Amino acid sequence: MILHYGDMTDSSCLVKIISAVRPEEIYNLARQGLFDLSGYTAEVDAVGTLRLLDVIRTCGLEKSVKFYQTSSRGENFVSRKITRTVAKIFLGQLT
Repeated sequence: MILHYGDMTDSSCLVKIISAVRPEEIYNLARQGLFDLSGYTAEVDAVGTLRLLDVIRTCGLEKSVKFYQTSSRGENFVSRKITRTVAKIFLGQLT
């Protein structure tokens, strides 16, 4: 396993990494846990995940890459609910 660091608020950074690496699996370990910075937390945890999913599609890997979202621990976390819904939309399971 090789870790790649990128800025979840910068789509061009993510495109550069994903297009260069062309991974088979992606584990999103990004997490901003300071809830007093709620706007930035949403940018990293929720919108950042959406950016990463969009980058996977932009790079033409949506049918081949396995994506794992690991930033939350329980089904009742708001960010977990958001990322599960985004993943279902991405997989065509929810419209």
